[in-house]
Amino acid sequence: MVTKVIMINHEHKFIFLHIPKCAGTSVGQTLIDLTMKDGEEWHAYMCNGEHIKPGVCRMFGAERHWDDFDEEMWKEYFVFTFTRNPWDRMVSHYKFRHKDFGVHEFDYFVKNFESVYEKWSDDNDLYGERIHTPSQTDFLRGTFDYDIQGKGIDYRPYIDFYGKFENLQEDFDTILDTIGIDTTDTSYDGIWHSNKSEYKIDNWKTMYTQELREYIAMKFSEDIQNFGYKFDE
Repeated sequence: MVTKVIMINHEHKFIFLHIPKCAGTSVGQTLIDLTMKDGEEWHAYMCNGEHIKPGVCRMFGAERHWDDFDEEMWKEYFVFTFTRNPWDRMVSHYKFRHKDFGVHEFDYFVKNFESVYEKWSDDNDLYGERIHTPSQTDFLRGTFDYDIQGKGIDYRPYIDFYGKFENLQEDFDTILDTIGIDTTDTSYDGIWHSNKSEYKIDNWKTMYTQELREYIAMKFSEDIQNFGYKFDE
């Protein structure tokens, strides 16, 4: 299944930009549960290959293409995303994929992140999974080296709200209030928690040596500066 990175709802006029490993699956699934009345309600750029009818994906709703979204829509709709502490996000990548990659040393995984991801995605014909490898900043401005969904499209001028993974529930409830989704008569009792890894790490900070901590600080310096993250926060 290819990662879905953009979801749009026309009734409530919002666009969600899903940065991988920032609770995007949980956010997206909760929004689907709160808004989807039929297969036409949700629109996504990608499809998992299963269709209710031609052009309507069973899981993600009506398929759309990049050129369906003009600039006026981006300006009019409420556009939001979620970011995550880069040190924590890398540990999440490790928990999610290190067994698939056959890489068990965290140090090696971090320092060879792109190459092991690319080899695994090529070997398994899952080229679209490389969307996990850009930094959060590169993802949002569309500057990454491979030809895949979103390349060359800078979303940043249109983003109205940056939520934080570290403040997920409160920021998500702020989004619901902003886009006018009333949860009073629903079974909603908080955001979904999906894509949880079976590999447990009690404290992601314990995964880091000083050297590796500094390596992430250099590698993801733009994310740290742009989104206000520190290792100890």
